[in-house]
Amino acid sequence: AGELESRPVGPRSLVWSEPSMVEVVAHEFAEVESFLSAAEKITKQPYIWSQYDLLCLPPSFPYGGMENPCLAFLTPTLLAGDRSLAGVVAHEVSHSWTGNLVTNRTWEHFWLNEGWTVWLERRIEAHLHGESWYGFNALAAHASLEEAVRGYGEEHNFTALVPALDGMDPDDAFSVIPYEKGFQLLHHLCEVCGADAFGDFVGAYISAFKMKTITSAEFRDFFTSWCAAREIDSSSVEWDKWLLE
Repeated sequence: AGELESRPVGPRSLVWSEPSMVEVVAHEFAEVESFLSAAEKITKQPYIWSQYDLLCLPPSFPYGGMENPCLAFLTPTLLAGDRSLAGVVAHEVSHSWTGNLVTNRTWEHFWLNEGWTVWLERRIEAHLHGESWYGFNALAAHASLEEAVRGYGEEHNFTALVPALDGMDPDDAFSVIPYEKGFQLLHHLCEVCGADAFGDFVGAYISAFKMKTITSAEFRDFFTSWCAAREIDSSSVEWDKWLLE
């Protein structure tokens, strides 16, 4: 609760914040409609939630963003003045498809939310700013993945995309791994299919599982069946190594 004002930043978006900040917030997050439109093209699925508003919260908000349908929460630490940190908005926009429309069934399959969302975020940015943006950011983020794996130890359960969490607090397993290792698996699948075919797969996947929950095994089976139906050889994908190691 508090005193809030809004400003329109697109045909389906308002930004909300304290009155003293609202103009700055509107400038910083003015690209939201371009992110939504790009995501619709990439996923071949419309944005179904009608409104996409952004609420800039006080500095005590402990996350970069939170992908609530219709109203994303954002930290004011993104207000750089030059929109250089607006990629977080692209990430939260992406969750409208990968996370809110198609959702991991349990925490063991969290990468299906976050790996997909990192992939879509980077495809949005590449669509808007050029293909080199995708590769550069994937390369830069790889260092954080390596650091996380070293921190746990390469054989640790939490380095798997599908960790065993029975009797554990899922928050203990939270790290960059489901984000970046999940992204790398999807990038690998794109290389197996070819970019054009993988683009078709993305649309088929979201269409098949929208408004549903999904496990990693269901994702694997859908991918391999989809490829087989199109005579795409996906036999080189080492699923157990990716998912369980």
